[in-house]
Amino acid sequence: MPMLNSYFKLIGIKHTLTSAYHPRSNSLIERFNRLFGGMLAKYVGDNNINQWNEYVNRALFAGRVRQHHATGKTPFYMVYGVEAKLPGDELIPIINDNEHNNITSRVQQLNQLIQQRDIVHQRLSSNAIKMKTYYNSQLKHHHVDQLQPNDWVLIHNDNRKKFQPHWIGPYKIKKICPLRTYQLEDVKGQVKFDLVHRDLLK
Repeated sequence: MPMLNSYFKLIGIKHTLTSAYHPRSNSLIERFNRLFGGMLAKYVGDNNINQWNEYVNRALFAGRVRQHHATGKTPFYMVYGVEAKLPGDELIPIINDNEHNNITSRVQQLNQLIQQRDIVHQRLSSNAIKMKTYYNSQLKHHHVDQLQPNDWVLIHNDNRKKFQPHWIGPYKIKKICPLRTYQLEDVKGQVKFDLVHRDLLK
């Protein structure tokens, strides 16, 4: 683990752990997956559900040219410094034969991109502070009761199918773990392998 932590530090990654089926530390990825899934569903429709993989590139492109509400820019622009050419754009590009003008124009684009990235970084930082403030304000009004070892609880059934119960159990709390997670055991004393977050228990 020390070697892994050194590697994370070297490449600038903050390593965090999350409980199973409660991936709050992966919120950005989970949010993108939900957004991407919605876009993919629009391409697939009801008739082509088994051919979803054929529409991945189209859905990804749609996400890359979609303006981000926090940055005001598209991901494509933030990488390349120019907006992507869309199917509805001009079919015949304007060609400038003057190589010097082309180079000068590209340098200007890259300089603008550097400035825009700084602006976007400030916007994202400001947006993150707003979200943190809102989240903390919600926590103040959210009563968090501390469960104790030997308490009996039910687990929310996130993967339930139609007509299956919303809650499964009972389970007994065996151990209180960090980050509001708990180790549980069933009525036979069999310990569950995964830790369960408090929000999934009642």
